[in-house]
Amino acid sequence: MSNPIPPIGLLLPDLMKTNAGKWALLHDATLEGVFDTARDARLAGEKLYADGLFSVQQVRNRAVGRRLGMVLSRRVSADSTTLR
Repeated sequence: MSNPIPPIGLLLPDLMKTNAGKWALLHDATLEGVFDTARDARLAGEKLYADGLFSVQQVRNRAVGRRLGMVLSRRVSADSTTLR
């Protein structure tokens, strides 16, 4: 039996230590990689997931109620080549 991958929220404290301000590529709530630019993360997502089902989020803290969470900074559209 394989170890389950922790939810992205549980990874955030460690990500903040080494990757604050960088861009995370996520697919099915799994961290696929961390990139210096949103463009690099988007291009990797497009290469890996032709169906466009991925997200690019900036690694930064933000208080959400009483919890800290990763802020969705950009949403990628499958039919768009630009970030919104």
